[in-house]
Amino acid sequence: MDRITRKELKTDHFVETVGHTLEGISQHRSEVKRYALIGVVVLAVILAAVGFFRYRAAERETALSEFFRVLEAPILPAGQTSGRSFETEAAKNEAVEKAVSDLVAKYPGSNEAAVATYFRATDAVERGELDKALTDLDLAVSAGNADTRALANYAKAGVLNAQGKKDEAEKALRAVVGNPGRLILKEQAELSLAEMIAESKPDEAMKLLEPLRTQEGIVQQSASKLHASILSRKERAAAK
Repeated sequence: MDRITRKELKTDHFVETVGHTLEGISQHRSEVKRYALIGVVVLAVILAAVGFFRYRAAERETALSEFFRVLEAPILPAGQTSGRSFETEAAKNEAVEKAVSDLVAKYPGSNEAAVATYFRATDAVERGELDKALTDLDLAVSAGNADTRALANYAKAGVLNAQGKKDEAEKALRAVVGNPGRLILKEQAELSLAEMIAESKPDEAMKLLEPLRTQEGIVQQSASKLHASILSRKERAAAK
């Protein structure tokens, strides 16, 4: 309630309302019991559902942990295997593919599935399979939480930029700047965007770089260097 309504509440009105309620309960006791029973049943269903979803979340976390064990397993020559390892790169790639496919099939649309597809995409990038990587990154963007989505969009921007799809890359990177999540520094995303649009939109790039030049560390150094480069290019263009 707002402040005015609170002031208008009267004790007499409260007592009168409670009185009518108690009177109604005494007249319809059986109906009240029936609805009370329904309430107990609904509460039991809710508690069971909460327990189920927590159990499913634990399942998904276990499946994701298993995927990471496969992803991080070393490649060792035959006879030197120790614990979880693979003899060839091809064998490991096959195992990673199966682990991701199993996780996505069992928990479609979950953040755990999105994380797995994100890492599979990074492997595809390393192999130069950019179209395959984009497919997985799109899945990670659509199914992941804010943190996973930001990571996937950041990687997606890099892949699209490498393919010469500047407009799409810029769109993905702006999504990261708008919501960087907890795993990407907003300043880093802004610096990457400024680098991407330095030639096509130099004024906006410089505006992005201005506050970054007051930061400390590598972001400040990179921002200052890029800002000077854009300014020099604008000055040369104006002198022509």
